Amino acid sequence: MSPFAFDTPLRLLVIDDDEVDRTAIRRHLIAAAVPGAIDEVDHARDVVARLVAVAYDCVILDHHLPGETAVEVIVRIRAAALPTPILCVTGPDDEVGAAGVAAGACDFLSKLELSPARLARRLRAVVRLGRAEQEARRDRDALALERQLLHAVVTHLPTGVAVFDADADRVLVANDPAEVVVGPRGARLSTGAAAPAVALARQVLAAASATGAAVAPAAVAHGDREVRIAATTIALADRRVAVLVIDDVTAEVVARRSAERAAQAREDVLAIVSHDMRGPLSAIGVALDGLRDLALDPPTRERIIDAAQRSVDRAERLIRDLLFAHQLEVRGLQVEARSFDVAPMLRHVAHEHELVAHQDGTALLVVIEDGLVALRGDRDRLGQAIANLIGNALRHARGTPIIELGARRDGAGVALTVRDRGPGIAPDALPHLFDRYWQGRDRRGGAGLGLAIVRGIARAHGGDAQVRNHPDGGAEFAIVLPAD
Repeated sequence: MSPFAFDTPLRLLVIDDDEVDRTAIRRHLIAAAVPGAIDEVDHARDVVARLVAVAYDCVILDHHLPGETAVEVIVRIRAAALPTPILCVTGPDDEVGAAGVAAGACDFLSKLELSPARLARRLRAVVRLGRAEQEARRDRDALALERQLLHAVVTHLPTGVAVFDADADRVLVANDPAEVVVGPRGARLSTGAAAPAVALARQVLAAASATGAAVAPAAVAHGDREVRIAATTIALADRRVAVLVIDDVTAEVVARRSAERAAQAREDVLAIVSHDMRGPLSAIGVALDGLRDLALDPPTRERIIDAAQRSVDRAERLIRDLLFAHQLEVRGLQVEARSFDVAPMLRHVAHEHELVAHQDGTALLVVIEDGLVALRGDRDRLGQAIANLIGNALRHARGTPIIELGARRDGAGVALTVRDRGPGIAPDALPHLFDRYWQGRDRRGGAGLGLAIVRGIARAHGGDAQVRNHPDGGAEFAIVLPAD
């Protein structure tokens, strides 16, 4: 067996314009028992195409070729990114061989030193070197691909990921969601607008670095968002890094708070229904007991029937408001916008409440700004909102001599107003008046739905509801509608 045995048969390309030299190289290869096939050519004009078409294990290249040198051929081969190993066969000048190696050949051998043993030894070394370089190149390409994939995954993660040197606070890697908190690559953790989140990041990083273990996530406010931050450490070959994981949990927090509000709203509804329905039902029960007395005179019987009817009306209003509030929350309110005259609508609502207001000694007054004739909106829904505001004024400004219904221009839009001459509203109560069930919780009378419904109707028109203490006394509520 040859001392230069090869693992597998080789496919060799010999490029030499001298037939005698080609024959000598072939004879030496056969003598050294180099297995495989040998192709011979006398020029290198199509060498790049040939190497692309055939996977040669090595090119044995003469230095002097027609019209070019081995160095120029090697440069063309390497420029085409072809990794085929090249063994230069040169004259006695070692500088010529060294120039070939500098250009990209694996080794060189002088023709004066050609022998089966020397040629096989150099060829074996060149083939092994070429294979090792190809394997290293494949490993580098695979590593580069893995890095690209990892970078793409981290970059597109909705979760923020930042990597730090475990012994320093400098950012080594950070994707976009993490940069919002810790800054870009190369930055150091610092205080500023995001101080609470940065402080928590420092805390979990320090804990992870000190213990070498993962740190459970903790939540903190970050501007108008809510983030959850956790950290862990990873031991690499030459260093230890800390990995910070930042999750935006705003949606989760909002959903939880919404669920808590919904649960609280259900409790409020149950409390309101159980409390506010008890009164009318009790009054109806008392009235029915009184009507069983056959000796009642007609006036007394009428008073009892009137009391029962008022209790029924009160219960119906409560149920109607609850259903309407549920519609606003679940399905939204659909309005049918049409042009209508504002003065007749306000006078109609005032007429419906005139008798109740008169019983409290209150006059209803309609005041329309000059030139303001028509509005565009849902006449019935807006009338309902004005009615709710009148009822609110009669309850909370009891004894007010006047309740004024008005319409005036408000910037580019229009404001429908209801103003009383009562004591006004406490400043700390103003921000809560349109909150659902707020009055019910404070037990100021009613279910706390009337004003919430007013706001829902206003917003369904693209506007909003407002309230203020009027400079001349009393409270003024306004339904502000857009210009159209």
